[in-house]
Amino acid sequence: MANNNENKKNKQSLNDMLMNILFNIVIPVMILKKVPEHWDNENAAVVALCVALSFPIGFFIFDYIKTKKSNFISILGFISVLLTGVIGIFPIPNEYLAIQEASVPFIIMIVCLVSLITPFPVVEKLVYNDAVFNKDLINNKLEENNNSDQMHKVMRNSTLIVAASFLLSTILNYTLAKKIVVSDPITQAAQRTQEIGDLTFWSYIFIALPCTIVMGIAIYYIVTKISKLTGLKTEEMLNGDFETEEKTTNDK
Repeated sequence: MANNNENKKNKQSLNDMLMNILFNIVIPVMILKKVPEHWDNENAAVVALCVALSFPIGFFIFDYIKTKKSNFISILGFISVLLTGVIGIFPIPNEYLAIQEASVPFIIMIVCLVSLITPFPVVEKLVYNDAVFNKDLINNKLEENNNSDQMHKVMRNSTLIVAASFLLSTILNYTLAKKIVVSDPITQAAQRTQEIGDLTFWSYIFIALPCTIVMGIAIYYIVTKISKLTGLKTEEMLNGDFETEEKTTNDK
């Protein structure tokens, strides 16, 4: 029964990932590339942008209603498609396009670093929160073991790990934009639109994939450190809602 439940969870996670990729990456990219290419109309680029934006927006709303949580990939998809589409519509120099592609991960990196001087580092909001962890129990154990200060260091180090991933994405995105988008925005507008579509796809790869991997590393780092600082097992750290749900499923 436990193996069946685990398989169902893994299958659901895979389906969620595929849906994220489809609605936030594949469909918007194909619209940005193919509509201006096959529709000979002066408003084709504008229409393509509006239609492409509707998919990450629609999926964000659907996912939020379903999970009651904000979908980071959909937000990132909306911002990226919007910025890339606007630049594709107007004859903006390629140098500014490269800067735009690097700006999204760069801004997120700055937010991570600035959060370090506040009482709540970014990772504490994204990962170490009441929705996932039993913070009351963990904090009590940290105080009992006089390790509260050590926990602050764990949050700080985790935030630095995430910030480093966005720094890497910034560098890669800028380099990618310089290599892919080389056509003149005025004399080679059609070719440039296709190049921007390719860039949108690869930009997701260089932002979403590294961030997902690094976020997983950060979560593993946090769980491992909490276990050492508190002596708690992984299942004891989880929020009671998760434990109740798991017990109910196993009973069935």
